[in-house]
Amino acid sequence: MPEKRIRKKSDSLPQKSKKKGCFFWVFLGLLVGGGLVYSQGDRIVSLLPLEYQTQVGGWLAQVSDFFGESEPVVEEAPPVEVEVPKLPAKPKTKTAEEVKAQPGEQLHYVRVGGCMVEECKNQLTKEMELLKLPVLVKKYRQKTTYFELISKDLFKHSRAENKLVEIDRHAPQAPPATLRKEMGLWRVTLGEFPDRRQAVLTKSYLAQLYPDVDLNLLLAPRVRSFDLEYVYVGPFSSKFNAISVAELIRDKRFVQETFVTPNP
Repeated sequence: MPEKRIRKKSDSLPQKSKKKGCFFWVFLGLLVGGGLVYSQGDRIVSLLPLEYQTQVGGWLAQVSDFFGESEPVVEEAPPVEVEVPKLPAKPKTKTAEEVKAQPGEQLHYVRVGGCMVEECKNQLTKEMELLKLPVLVKKYRQKTTYFELISKDLFKHSRAENKLVEIDRHAPQAPPATLRKEMGLWRVTLGEFPDRRQAVLTKSYLAQLYPDVDLNLLLAPRVRSFDLEYVYVGPFSSKFNAISVAELIRDKRFVQETFVTPNP
């Protein structure tokens, strides 16, 4: 009678399933061990001998990188080039050599004043330079004719002083009278007038006070010379440009005149 063979339960399972089960348990062990190493890695390394700490520490760092959170990689944006607008260059004031007249025209200047003292010239020059205008200063020896209102007769000193008192008492609108010595005697003078017409009017006024002021007067021309510095702005390439500038600066401080001329 044939024997009945009893097959074991383990024999019924295919070999392939056994291998799969083993791989699963190995993988699970690695996960648990890796997690333990990630959480307790520093403590485990401190328990090892010194000669193994460096090697094991490197391995633990790799495990920590595997189980740890990876930092997001931030891509840097390429630099953006910003164009900075260039400021326009400040306009440069042209000098007399750089200014050229238009065809058929000549250079013109604007005279802004005449000065006999340094302070006056400096004020005018500084004011024009603040307006960015080229300045030209020219020095002249000016000759002017004045008209002196002086007595025709010569007097002794006491008589001449009496004439001064009579003028001061009866002619309050006349300018102050003084004495001038000449050939041992004295003349009475009422000063020099730049305007001849004003001198004539004063002479007529005193003549009407006769006999309270008995004084025969005459007009004596006196030529006086003095140094004068004229301040100009320019040159300008045309008369039209010079007139335009004259209109703009006419009311500026220290400006005495705005006379346009081609010959400074």
